[in-house]
Amino acid sequence: MGRQLRVQRPPIRNISDLRDRCLNIWYNLSPVIYQGLVASIPRRVEAVLRAKGPVHPSGISSQDFFPGRKIGNDAAAAGCHDHYKT
Repeated sequence: MGRQLRVQRPPIRNISDLRDRCLNIWYNLSPVIYQGLVASIPRRVEAVLRAKGPVHPSGISSQDFFPGRKIGNDAAAAGCHDHYKT
């Protein structure tokens, strides 16, 4: 989106113009772009879980989403949520 905004003419004059042009670009994205974004979601979620481990107070583990795969430090991360339990 940034590349498309930089090459547009006439130059962006104000915040309203920027918003309108961003929306125009967003609504006219190719289906190939959407497909790529959707296809990348599992990889992105796995990267977050690997980096941060589970972060939800319910103690949801990455194993709930990726059974059989060791991602992050689930045991240690799950224990850090004990203070949420009553």
